[in-house]
Amino acid sequence: MFLKSIAFKNFRNHRNLTLFFDKKINLIVGDNGSGKTNILEAIHLLSIGKSFRTNSLEDLIHHGQSYFHLEAEFIKEDTSQYLKIGYDKNKKKIEHNSTALRSFSELLGILPSVLYAPKDISLITSGPLERRKFLNVYLSQKDKNYLFHLIRYSKALEQRNALLKRGSFQEAEISSFEKQLALSGFYLIEQRISAATFLQNKISSFVKELINKEESFEIQYIHSFEALKELHVEAMGEFYKKQRPKELAYKTTLVGPHREDFSILLNNRLVKSFCSEGQKRSFLHALKLSEWTLLAEKEGAAPLMCIDDIGIHLDPSRNSLLQKSLTSLNQVFITTPQSDLLFHQAENMKVIKL
Repeated sequence: MFLKSIAFKNFRNHRNLTLFFDKKINLIVGDNGSGKTNILEAIHLLSIGKSFRTNSLEDLIHHGQSYFHLEAEFIKEDTSQYLKIGYDKNKKKIEHNSTALRSFSELLGILPSVLYAPKDISLITSGPLERRKFLNVYLSQKDKNYLFHLIRYSKALEQRNALLKRGSFQEAEISSFEKQLALSGFYLIEQRISAATFLQNKISSFVKELINKEESFEIQYIHSFEALKELHVEAMGEFYKKQRPKELAYKTTLVGPHREDFSILLNNRLVKSFCSEGQKRSFLHALKLSEWTLLAEKEGAAPLMCIDDIGIHLDPSRNSLLQKSLTSLNQVFITTPQSDLLFHQAENMKVIKL
């Protein structure tokens, strides 16, 4: 897969700009405020259907303008394809090869990508919400069924929580939502556990390269149905029913994929609590490389790798290993304020100065 170009119109600080990219490494260089990260934000929006910096589409419109528009051309399966996204403060317009898409979720899987941004250290240091988001984005890009069940689960959860808040309901009414929670929730948990296993296998080899040690590394998925002897749809449905009295008091659903997490362990100790900052950055880098590798295996077309502000991700002693690993990927987009310190020997590299 090869992202050839993006045309920007009133997107952030890019009023009217068209960028053409190299098939390998694209180094986007500029001072703070020049719009480097905005390029990666546009790629992420085209790929995932969301910005990684704001939840408001209106924030993406250039100050004083009434709309933004993005148009990307890319090669996938030896065919030229196009993606267009526009927003005018009232409605959004999304097109793939001149076919209108109804929602941003339909973009997932068309132009798969992996984002590696400074804030991603929260995958290791913060609470479970960021790790759930990571799994949801990763799995939704590789599995349309996962996205389908994620949407159905979220809708059923919203309805069941509304009934719990109301405090009165018919048995048939709430049980129908519980059946859907169990059905879709089981699929989500099953895929997440599988993903944790696959990620662990990939990460272990990358971690060994980055920290140059033989260590015991593990990713443990923690689901919220530990009380069940066997995890299956029927048992989960019954568990939701038994939970009702407790959840009526809390007025919300306390178990399910929306409450779950995974732990990252080194020698049976939490990386979050016992590792140095350099080690945490190394684990994060290994996690992102593993995500890219597994998406590439699933898609049969290498996803885009986007790295924002590369200089802060690893300390100097690990930077050469970072560069080596990235040059083995397909198409990479990197932002940095200084080009002379990075990838000075890389072939097939284009420097884009803003």
